[in-house]
Amino acid sequence: MDRSCSTTLTNYAAPPGILRFDPATRRVDRLSGAESYRSPKCSADGNLLAVDFERGRSRFVLRRAGTTSWENLDVLDAYFLQYPSWRRDGRSFCGLSTRDGAVMCYSIADRRLDTLASIDLPISSESMLA
Repeated sequence: MDRSCSTTLTNYAAPPGILRFDPATRRVDRLSGAESYRSPKCSADGNLLAVDFERGRSRFVLRRAGTTSWENLDVLDAYFLQYPSWRRDGRSFCGLSTRDGAVMCYSIADRRLDTLASIDLPISSESMLA
């Protein structure tokens, strides 16, 4: 079983990319093919979700466990879906929509974004960046 861990530097002045730590060798390497990716999230079954900030746009990408390729998830308005976290089943992830004021979940299998709960909080993408 691969027990490596992935992260990015939180200093956004640093170059983007995902760093991989291997506890067996105690080495840190850049993950190939993820040079413009940030904010990786590992699911319990080993899938890796990340955000690609290339060319001023953001999109969610997925690297399935045991593979080396990335797939675009085509999440509409990915920029507004903040703080994504995997659900326990590993088949979807949820985040806070700063545009809609809702907790939204994206199903990997169905390629569908659904509202889980509406929240009554004064949230905007501008206030998140301030």
